[in-house]
Amino acid sequence: MSNRYSVSNRFLLNGTWMVVAVCLSASCADVFPPEPDQDAGLVESDAEPDPPDQDTGTSGSGPIPIAPIDGALVSQNDSTIGCEHHPQRGYGFQIQFVWSPVAGDTVAGYQVFAKKQTAEYPIIDEWTVTEPSLTYSSCNSFVIDRNLDGWEWKVRVATDAGGFGPWSPTAEFAFAPCRHGDGTACWAPPLLRLPLGW
Repeated sequence: MSNRYSVSNRFLLNGTWMVVAVCLSASCADVFPPEPDQDAGLVESDAEPDPPDQDTGTSGSGPIPIAPIDGALVSQNDSTIGCEHHPQRGYGFQIQFVWSPVAGDTVAGYQVFAKKQTAEYPIIDEWTVTEPSLTYSSCNSFVIDRNLDGWEWKVRVATDAGGFGPWSPTAEFAFAPCRHGDGTACWAPPLLRLPLGW
């Protein structure tokens, strides 16, 4: 847990550890504990472990990342992504992943995996992509300033037999700071997650 938080209570409830955290930042403007469905790769996930690599029966090499690469910046608080505006969190962000297609009789699609390099869980782990691109939108969420850099993604072929080819080379990207029109940072009050009836 970040040093911007103080754990004031930790307890076990119905087999689940619950933590009550207090924000210690003066303004909390750079603190956004994301909702579970807007995790940005920063909270736990129920994702299943990856299946082992298998021969894909394809000719040539696997997919190669095309965009974003080389630390390309992802815009935040982007009004063009089709999300409603939130007065503190902004519109959200959208990442458009593109890679080279792979031809082959057994190619069913692709698996795309993206995460912050230091995070345990991914922002994206999509196994059912049928085209050589994926658009990921996250409405009314943002990445805080201290987590803007150090993001990576990779892709691999999924076969019609349920197997996977080797991963592509890893590509890196980053987020631009989330700012409102007046220059102030996007923000959200810290979440206090308590069980119902607390």
